[in-house]
Amino acid sequence: MRLRAAEGEGPQAPGLVPSINNVETLKVEHLQARCTRLRKNLGLAAKSLSKGEGQAWMLTLTYAAVDGWKPSHIREALAHLRKWLDREHAWKLRYLWVMELQKRGAPHYHVVVWVPGGVSAADLHLDSRGWWAHGFTNAVKAVAPVRYVMKYVSKFDSVHSFPKGARCYGIGGLDAVGARCRRWINWPTFVQARADVNTPVARTRGGGWLVAGARYLSEWGVSAIGRGYTRLVRLRTYPPTGLQPVGPYSFIPAGVAAAA
Repeated sequence: MRLRAAEGEGPQAPGLVPSINNVETLKVEHLQARCTRLRKNLGLAAKSLSKGEGQAWMLTLTYAAVDGWKPSHIREALAHLRKWLDREHAWKLRYLWVMELQKRGAPHYHVVVWVPGGVSAADLHLDSRGWWAHGFTNAVKAVAPVRYVMKYVSKFDSVHSFPKGARCYGIGGLDAVGARCRRWINWPTFVQARADVNTPVARTRGGGWLVAGARYLSEWGVSAIGRGYTRLVRLRTYPPTGLQPVGPYSFIPAGVAAAA
């Protein structure tokens, strides 16, 4: 079996425990991995965005034509709304959206926006304002925006049937803390165990991770790529750090966590 490292070659980080001889493998289904990432990111973003000021509204953006979709449409519609809120209300738009397919095959968008209390439903009918010229829109006040978003996120099991090149979701307006938390949840587990949201972490040139100045190569390498999946093989295992990650917000010594 021929292997190629998922990350660049380089000196091993202190404490590295090679395990290539064990030939531990992992099959990653692309669709499942994409849906998992979507649910994870939208769940965190919905909770973070809902903590800010303003009223949450649920918008639905539909297409008149089944084949009317273009990737720029949602971006342009939200750009119009963002500029109007900034100009008329000195407000920074916070939003997230999820794409869904109708039974007839046309995509549509479920959008949650957080806007000032003075904004009305008429202000958010993007079709009548000329900001959504592709079909129809609706706007309803959101009583439980997080629950609303997660209801649609739970349906994601067929993103492969979306238009080619379509994004499944979008997030905008996270504050610095929310953005750092979102970044943390997308790191590999061994990086999460060595960093909190404020730790300097970056991908290194040629592969690997730079965590607070220390370079770590990937624990996995690619052994095969098939239709809809990638098979990985474990190249190395990093030992426990003695730190217990507690979500994206902090980590504390394991002994202290047990005592608490």
